[in-house]
Amino acid sequence: MDIILDMLKTILTGGPEPLFRSITPKDPKTFNQKAYAKIANKLKPKLDFKPTGKRPGDKNAGSNDEFDGTTVGVETQIIGGTKARRGQFPWQAKIEIDGSYMCGGSLIDPSWVLTAAHCVSGFSKWNISLGMVKISRNIAGRVDLLTTQAYLHENYSDETLVNDIALLKLPEAVSLTKFIQPVRLPSVRDATKTFLKTKCIISGWGKVGNDKGTSDDLKFLKREIEDSKECVKYYGSDTVTDSTLCIKNADKQSTCQGDSGGPFVLREKDKKYTQFGLVSFGSSQSCTGFPGGFTRVSSFLGWISEKTQLAIRK
Repeated sequence: MDIILDMLKTILTGGPEPLFRSITPKDPKTFNQKAYAKIANKLKPKLDFKPTGKRPGDKNAGSNDEFDGTTVGVETQIIGGTKARRGQFPWQAKIEIDGSYMCGGSLIDPSWVLTAAHCVSGFSKWNISLGMVKISRNIAGRVDLLTTQAYLHENYSDETLVNDIALLKLPEAVSLTKFIQPVRLPSVRDATKTFLKTKCIISGWGKVGNDKGTSDDLKFLKREIEDSKECVKYYGSDTVTDSTLCIKNADKQSTCQGDSGGPFVLREKDKKYTQFGLVSFGSSQSCTGFPGGFTRVSSFLGWISEKTQLAIRK
């Protein structure tokens, strides 16, 4: 019944209202190198604390065996994104919040979904959909689960959006298939890396334009990690911290409302995908043209391990 109601809502109203946090950008002309020098050391990424979990993660995490990577990152005219094929991002989760709002998330273990704290704070129930790319289609292998178990980062600020990360515990472990697979988490070594100029893939069902509704189809695009000072210029150092990834947006391609909490992944040399970020915030003035702020997942490996008891790669 929940799946049918979900499909009807999508068809009749365009789906639940997208949940997205936006910040009014500052005038970048007020920012200079002298101002940046004062906060540069505070922006160096680091690990929160040593992971303590002992439970082994899935050895195939980050795999999507049917795709060789050649289609990933094709950027055609999320805004300006390319439609994903089923199984291309098998960790992608759609999260409907209290029956009214929508966020993205990622399966990191058969029992856990990672998302943004602002998709959890102040809410009480989350309907999580896995194994599909088209919201309105009830397809074999799609899984819909309702959970009321959420773990919000204890130091999350709803005002500045620092520590914008949360976990949702599924009521039961999902069975893994070629359409449902966990994404791989970063290693401890990754926690101090900046990954400047690295291009990663964002996926989601967010708004398809500044004045348009959300997408019924999962879309993806490739975006580059840039120096955090570019985000500090627009959003200030209270919001942009050492646990923020600054993502370069193009004029016609970016994340937008409804993409919140969605994964930002890198296909590594072993052909597996590692999640380095999740969508946190953007500009209140436009879905395009301004840099986006993402939560740096590697900055929270200790916290994730503590809550899930997952072991983290060295």
